[in-house]
Amino acid sequence: MRFLTIPLFTCPLLAFAAQYDVPGNVLSQGEQFIRVNSELVQWHNTGDEIANASDLDADARVSNRVRDDGEQMYMRVTYALGMTPKWTIGAQLGQGQTQTDTKISTSGGGFSGRNEATGLEDIAFFSRLALGQGGAFTARVDLPTADAKPAVTEWNTQAGQTGAMGRGYAVLRLGLEANWTTELQTQYTGSLGIKLADSRQVDGLTYTEGNGLSMSFGRIFALEDNAHFILTTGYEQFFAHQNEGHNISDGMSVYVRGEYKRQVYQQWFLQPYMDLSMNQPGIERFDLDGKARQVEYMGGTQTEMGLSLFSQF
Repeated sequence: MRFLTIPLFTCPLLAFAAQYDVPGNVLSQGEQFIRVNSELVQWHNTGDEIANASDLDADARVSNRVRDDGEQMYMRVTYALGMTPKWTIGAQLGQGQTQTDTKISTSGGGFSGRNEATGLEDIAFFSRLALGQGGAFTARVDLPTADAKPAVTEWNTQAGQTGAMGRGYAVLRLGLEANWTTELQTQYTGSLGIKLADSRQVDGLTYTEGNGLSMSFGRIFALEDNAHFILTTGYEQFFAHQNEGHNISDGMSVYVRGEYKRQVYQQWFLQPYMDLSMNQPGIERFDLDGKARQVEYMGGTQTEMGLSLFSQF
């Protein structure tokens, strides 16, 4: 949705509000949006593995320190088209690779494992339906279209196998987004969403990422030379689920995101951004060698750094 039908360079704050990448906005009928972005994600989690979690005597339990370090790199292309003045549809496709290194320290020295995946991601289709000025209902579905071969972790005494980036199951996201400008010409954004994930069975194991809730609140700062800075804070809740034979309890994440957007040529914009997250992963419970085990995470951090180039025309 456009607030004012004026050129982008006439009024930086109001013109910025009309751009599709701002939460709550839709494209005009026949208008198009294209974006290419690359991103690097790194995360670090620490916790304790309880080797005999079923032992009622807490003092008799064996605890080993666990550390998970992961990295993901990807590139994605997004395209959107305004079907009507109030309805926008689009698609997104990406390719990436991910790697997780796990280290478990024991009295005997410990052991480590590596899990890797690479390839095309599942294709995503999305839609925005305008709900008044600056508000929209959003829907997105990730369909299991890419190769979803599970990765096999390579441990000290076990050979591994690189997996694929596809999930192998569908994920549906529904939400509400909005942006608004106060009488003082300060602009804010907000969103509220839910995630519903399907699952699949491979060799008797259930694979899924579980359901979740998310919310965010942001402030847009207009800078000189048609540039803007967007500061957003958000919260994500992950519900209990089962994945790869592990029962995983509820988890949560709190993040801060900073984006700098600048017009570089006519209708083209460059947007570097960074996310900093504090995570509390859920407790993982599983059986190994006939014994009940669990991993209790004390918390973790995640950093996302990316660069987007996009145009609306």
